[in-house]
Amino acid sequence: MGRGHAESVPAGPLRTEYRNGALTIPFDLHRTSRRTIGISIHPGGHVRVRAPRSASDASVMALMRRKEAWILRKIDELRAIPEPCAREWTDGITLPLLGSTLTVDVCPRGTRARNPDRRVEIGPGTLRVHAPARGGAWPPRPATLHRLVADWYRDRALSVFSHRMAVLRRNPVIHGLGQPGTLAVQRMRRRWGSCFCDGRIHLNTELLAEPV
Repeated sequence: MGRGHAESVPAGPLRTEYRNGALTIPFDLHRTSRRTIGISIHPGGHVRVRAPRSASDASVMALMRRKEAWILRKIDELRAIPEPCAREWTDGITLPLLGSTLTVDVCPRGTRARNPDRRVEIGPGTLRVHAPARGGAWPPRPATLHRLVADWYRDRALSVFSHRMAVLRRNPVIHGLGQPGTLAVQRMRRRWGSCFCDGRIHLNTELLAEPV
C-alpha cells in the first residue's frame, strides 16, 4: 500500500477527556474536513467533538470550557436515554411496551390471523407479525420485519399518547391552558419530546417502552 493511499484513510476517533478542577468529561474527538468545532451529546450521555484537522487541542478544550454548563446539562438530560443498539430482527426477539415485554412471533401472511387485514396483531405477551413470503422465500428479510414492527410501533405510540393527552385535558388546570396543536410521534435520538410555540407537540416513540 502506497503512502498516499494510507494517508487518505480517515483516522478513528480519539478517546480523550476535558478537565476543569475536579470535573472530568470524557469525550470522543473526531478529526474531519469540517471548518468549525462542533460538540454533540448522545444517548447515554456520551460526548462527541468534531474538529477540523488543523484545529489545536487547546482550541478544542477552550470551546469545551465555554460550553461546559450546556454540556453538563445535556449529559444529565440524555444519560437516562439508552443508547440505540443493533437489533437482530428475527423471529423470537423481544420488544418493550409500556413496561412489559412482547415476544415477536413471525408467521406467513394469511396464517394464524384473527384479522386478515392486519399485518401486526398484539396478544398476551406476543406481537404476531404476518410477513409476506414472496417467491417462497422464508423467513422474511430482517429489513421487512423491522419495517412492519416499526410502522406498528409508531401507530401504537400515536394512539396511546393521544389517549393520554385527552385524559390530561380533563384536568381543569391543564384545560385552562387551551387546546394543544397537532401531536406527532417519531423516533428521537437525543430527547423525549419537543413542544413548539404554535402548540405542536412531538413525542419520542421510545416513550412507549416506559412503564405506565
